[in-house]
Amino acid sequence: HTLFPYEETEVPVNERPEAAVAVAPRRIIPPEIAILSLAFLLIFTGAGAQQQFLAPYFSQYMEWSPITRGLVPASVYLSMTIWRIPAVWVVARMGERPAMLLGGAMYVAFPAVVYLSPVWWTLIVAGAFWGAGATLMWVTSSIRVIDSVSSRSYGKASGFFIGSVHSGILLGTLLLATVASWYSLREVFLVASVVTCAGLLVMSMLGANDTKRTPPDLASLINITRLPNWRVVAALLGLAALGYGLMLVPLAEALVSELGVSSLALAAIYPLGRLVVSLSGGWISDIIGRRAVIVAGFLMAGSGLAVATIGLGTPWALAVGIFSIGVQCGIAPAMGLAYVGDIAGAESRLMVHASLFAFNDLGVATAIIAGQFLRGNIGGFVPTFGVFSAALLACGVWAFISFRTEASRRSSS
Repeated sequence: HTLFPYEETEVPVNERPEAAVAVAPRRIIPPEIAILSLAFLLIFTGAGAQQQFLAPYFSQYMEWSPITRGLVPASVYLSMTIWRIPAVWVVARMGERPAMLLGGAMYVAFPAVVYLSPVWWTLIVAGAFWGAGATLMWVTSSIRVIDSVSSRSYGKASGFFIGSVHSGILLGTLLLATVASWYSLREVFLVASVVTCAGLLVMSMLGANDTKRTPPDLASLINITRLPNWRVVAALLGLAALGYGLMLVPLAEALVSELGVSSLALAAIYPLGRLVVSLSGGWISDIIGRRAVIVAGFLMAGSGLAVATIGLGTPWALAVGIFSIGVQCGIAPAMGLAYVGDIAGAESRLMVHASLFAFNDLGVATAIIAGQFLRGNIGGFVPTFGVFSAALLACGVWAFISFRTEASRRSSS
């Protein structure tokens, strides 16, 4: 099997035309995906990775409550939830390339604002703008990935692209943890902004896309919610994001509280888990099915977080919990993106993608706020992680039952 439909292989000698004297070079990755993947790798080495340093920075330098600290990153994801559908309208009128570059500029701006003006209200506003820009960048780039390949390669292409994001977060976490150790947490955000700017320059190499998209309207949105499995996938994307929200704030603060600032390098285990499953999960899902992969991810995350809860304060236990959450969080976006390719034509993919991933954003924001609330009101990290562990295990059971019910209904109809 080829990795992508554009892969070119050498023609066997006995099948070549007599006039043929040269063989076309082998091209594994379509140029569109190669540019997008490199741009996202750099952007998430910077702005993507710095998210895990926000709460530790605020806890050390700002006299803010856990909820107040959590509202800054939560503002980004609440803004993304609100802007997912309107972003499709903006993209349809602005054009995909300008919208993507505008969104990338917001990734550059946010860490710069944290570095220059760490005032709470300023950060809330900056987070809201970043969230709006993020919807523009994500909805356009994700759809261009699946537009670039045939239906039989949606899982592999999505996994490769999302894998570049996780690779960036992995490299960025190690880089920024080094900066924090050598200098201070504040310099982390300056470095993140500079690296993100390099990614934006790479993204500017993309050409225009002339594919006509369907602008959002109420009727088309209602029709999308009637697509097969749409409700189940939307719910799964929201629930799968709980682990990511937990990692961004409560787990990041737990690392610093229990093991010190230098332990933030352990957070690199999270994107490592996401990277492993993104590069292999799409391929595996094309073989055994996306449902089995999603259920297994929830159960693994819940079990790993239970280990972290029991062994809180020991590096190995936190590492197990972080890795298991990374695996689970790496599954959902690639599976969701492949699902969009499965059920939607090119003209409606922006709308389907936006309608589904709004629930993913809401899940992240909910987990951040709920995690900080639980931490401040029920006794610290241990009960907080215990609640999330039970929730993720319950999600795995619910996903299994939902998929079985849907399969039975479709077979009987």
